[in-house]
Amino acid sequence: MAELINIVCQYYKKMNYTQGHVDLIKAPDDLKGLLELRKKLNLTIPIGQLKEIVKELPCTIIDKMTDVQFVQLLMTSGLQGYLLFVGDKKVDTSFAAWCAHKGAAEMREQGETVLEPQIADPRPFYRLARLLSDNDATVMEEIRFAGGQAAAEYFAARREQFMERGIQTMTQLAAFSSGEIWLLGLVDVLIKQHYACELDWKEPIEEFAGMVSQLFVVRTEGLPVNNFGLFEDDDVEIWIERVNQAWRPLDFVLLTIDIDSDSYVLAPARRQFLTDIQEIALEAGIKVSVCG
Repeated sequence: MAELINIVCQYYKKMNYTQGHVDLIKAPDDLKGLLELRKKLNLTIPIGQLKEIVKELPCTIIDKMTDVQFVQLLMTSGLQGYLLFVGDKKVDTSFAAWCAHKGAAEMREQGETVLEPQIADPRPFYRLARLLSDNDATVMEEIRFAGGQAAAEYFAARREQFMERGIQTMTQLAAFSSGEIWLLGLVDVLIKQHYACELDWKEPIEEFAGMVSQLFVVRTEGLPVNNFGLFEDDDVEIWIERVNQAWRPLDFVLLTIDIDSDSYVLAPARRQFLTDIQEIALEAGIKVSVCG
């Protein structure tokens, strides 16, 4: 029993779980045992039908279950030896997957034909958050919360940020994969904690310099922003290029994170982490660029 409890604890630490079905691989020999088994498994089929089903084992008796639920079933019912869990697929339990699935479900309720959303692995987003925030405890707490079991609460707390990006209903989320939703969530957390900023392509140079100079890493590391050649007539990418030229001897870089909009998300990072950041971004399906 102690070993089973440990298994359950390990499962609960996962951000993803496995969904599958449960096969009966052994059945009681007598009717009384079969009735007790039906009761323990909370099956609603007639006992006569169950007697016919178990004549040829293994047979599937629970179509949809998670690995966590299966271990709990074994612990509470004393069914070890009778059942086998057969995993089908990984299921992301994070807010991003919840949003994507719920958006698609609402579209179907409206009579639309919607494919199952693409569900991304959230782990690269955690690693990016760690590198871009220097493992800031507040950032990581928010990201872990996003990957936990409180998806609805996480979405509700950030409804305003979604609305600012033109996403006002769950139905509008149906057009996004969970990876795209994860990206928006990651960017918003980094902006909130001053590890990134977002500016429009037509922002004036004063706004660009002001927003970048207020970033946490820029202030704590004393990185220069507005004391070298930035010109009003240049565009944002040239300003970023000039910043990176000035920061190169200081081993920092100003990255651009593509969120598929006409705005720029900028995040400073240590140059030593650049290769790791770009490799992880590629794994997550995110485009992270360096100008200059």
